[in-house]
This record gives sequence, structure tokens and C-alpha cells, in this order.
Amino acid sequence: PPLRERMDELEALTNYFLEKYGPKYGRAHIKLSPGLLAAMQQYDWPGNIRELENVVRRYIVLHDTNLVETELANAIRARLEKSVNLVKPSPANGQQISLKERVNSLKKKAEAEAILQALNRTNWNRKEAAKSLNISYKSFLYRMKVLDIGGKSG
Repeated sequence: PPLRERMDELEALTNYFLEKYGPKYGRAHIKLSPGLLAAMQQYDWPGNIRELENVVRRYIVLHDTNLVETELANAIRARLEKSVNLVKPSPANGQQISLKERVNSLKKKAEAEAILQALNRTNWNRKEAAKSLNISYKSFLYRMKVLDIGGKSG
């Protein structure tokens, strides 16, 4: 299963990589800050364990919690913007975007944000997230697919 569905293992995997790579980069006893761990738990890890391993290695080398936290936050934000398609090209003929299109865009953004927040609150447990939003699991998976959240959702 993808890492986002096994968030309970994130801390153990992170500690494993810290122990594995810390001595290699001259930082044998490096620890993870609580803030960085929280940021890691909010990220959906589309690259799975390889991506986690790379993030931990970058943290060991840079030893800059703020930089790694910022990178994760920026990746989350970029994924959200991509999934919602908020950036629409200006019409070539100078026409304005209709009110209906603007409303639909805002509704999509709000729905995507609500789904991502529910997923983050439940450590990407989709069934629990659907329950917290009071919608059926099948409907939740459909909305994730339509909004292109979290890759495969089946």
C-alpha cells in the first residue's frame, strides 16, 4: 500500500533512514523535530518511501528543519493548485470568465480543500475522512478522482 495509507509507519521509517544515513553524512545522532514530523504527516507522499528517504537524506545533509518544512508545504500547495485547475488562461478573444465559471472554480477549490483537510486529519485514511465529511466512501473516492487528489483512489 502507498505510504499515505500507512502514516502510522512514517515515524519509524523516518527514524530508520536517520539511523541509516546519519553516520554516512557525519551526523550520527540527528533527530527529527516535532514540527518537521508534523509537516511530513500532512504530506501525501506521491513518491512513496523513496521520496521519504530522499527528504530525510536532504534533512540530514542540510540540517535545516525550516527549509525542509517549507519544501513540503510548497509541494502540498502546488499539488492542490494543480488538482483544482485554478489558473485558467485568459480567453484569447478578450471575453470575460462568466460568473458561473468563477463560482464553479471556487466550489471546486473549497471542495478540494475540505477533502485534503479531512485526509490530513485522518492521516490519509479515506474511509475515516469520508465519514468525517458525512458522505459515502464511494462518493468520496469519486470526488477525489474528479478533483485529482492523491493519485489512484480505487
